[in-house]
Amino acid sequence: MSNNNNRYITLLKLAFPICIGRMSAMLITFIDMMMVGTIGIASLAAIGLAGACYSLILSLVDTVSPTIQGVVARRVGSDSNAPKCVPVNAGLIYVIVTGIPITIISYFIAPWFFTAVSSSADVAGEATAYFQIVIMSTIAAGANQCFSGFWRGVGKTKTIMWVVIFINILNVSLNYALVFGNFGFPELGSLGAGIGTFISIITVTVIWFFITKIKFKSSGLLNCFPSFDLIGVIFKKSMVLSAGTVLFIMGINMFLFSASLMGANELALANVLLRIHIFLLVLHESIGLITGTLVSRALGRGDVEDASIWGRDAVKLGVFCAVVIGLPFLIFPSYILSYFFTDENITPMSDISLMVAVISTLITSITCVLGKILICLGHGGRVMWIAFLIQWFFILPLVWFFGPYMNLDFIYIWVVYVCHGVISAMFIAKIWGSGRWKTVSV
Repeated sequence: MSNNNNRYITLLKLAFPICIGRMSAMLITFIDMMMVGTIGIASLAAIGLAGACYSLILSLVDTVSPTIQGVVARRVGSDSNAPKCVPVNAGLIYVIVTGIPITIISYFIAPWFFTAVSSSADVAGEATAYFQIVIMSTIAAGANQCFSGFWRGVGKTKTIMWVVIFINILNVSLNYALVFGNFGFPELGSLGAGIGTFISIITVTVIWFFITKIKFKSSGLLNCFPSFDLIGVIFKKSMVLSAGTVLFIMGINMFLFSASLMGANELALANVLLRIHIFLLVLHESIGLITGTLVSRALGRGDVEDASIWGRDAVKLGVFCAVVIGLPFLIFPSYILSYFFTDENITPMSDISLMVAVISTLITSITCVLGKILICLGHGGRVMWIAFLIQWFFILPLVWFFGPYMNLDFIYIWVVYVCHGVISAMFIAKIWGSGRWKTVSV
């Protein structure tokens, strides 16, 4: 029991900094929207639309992070003599090769796209200006993910936390200066928010380079060309994850579209519940990410039994955290939702929907933990296929049938939606139980 307790403490100590960093990023997003929202509804709508598109495009380069993490952690576990930073170099090649065409294409089609999807010329104009600024940081954002994956792979999660907190504080400060024209800067509105985000991302890329270069001297960063086999592994696994992530995000947008067809109240409720649901699962995803490092290290040194135990204990910890974190939301749903809604027409369906979301996290936590571990181990293709098939061929058709087609209450489509994580958990647990991940090479 003492050994298990030590494992739980280790998991929390390593996962908590990642969780803090991710939660701070979510908080800063809300603050940014509040700042821009004071300018006007058109500006808020513009950065909301442009930001969603930017996040979708970033998913094409962000997925390199867990791949690098898995490779680095396995090399650490096997006491490899290869330069530690070579996987980062391979990841940077992937980011540059994919990021350059994505950036160019996105930049030039932005005016046409936002004009086509927005009925307001003001919104389209501001969204285009914001998007064309932030999209120029795509390669830098991908590079940040390469460094983040490397530092998770070596188990230095506190460094990641402080870097993420720094970028968020810098972003808010720049936005405060550039959006409103404070500290002698020009008042640029939503464009200022885009410039602030761009500068923050570039600045952090420089910081990541220098702290990695200083901490891991003579480790091959930017001066040791990776093998073609390693480049192939990074490209193959990252591209599979990118495709799966894009389809998953598109699926979320389809759910929101279905909710919008039911009415404005349903769309507003769907947006809030989705954000709360994501918040409830942040710690579980962090546990899964860091367990991926610990399992990879165990496999690197050939200790399959230890790898299995880490996965088992991570799932137990995830379910326990789901109970602890979700309990206040389950007991006081009306109080929590009162911060988001004042419309009495929303309250009856919102309380039950929130309780359903909390209860579902007990099972969905298994999806988050084991799913992230398998992705770090290079087994992400099957995880993504399961998520895609369940979401697009089962969940979304049922959401449309019960919602826009049958015009039933929102609770019906929300129950169907959260079943995605529950059903996925069963299949992902089966993949873990099969043990095929023990033989996957990275």
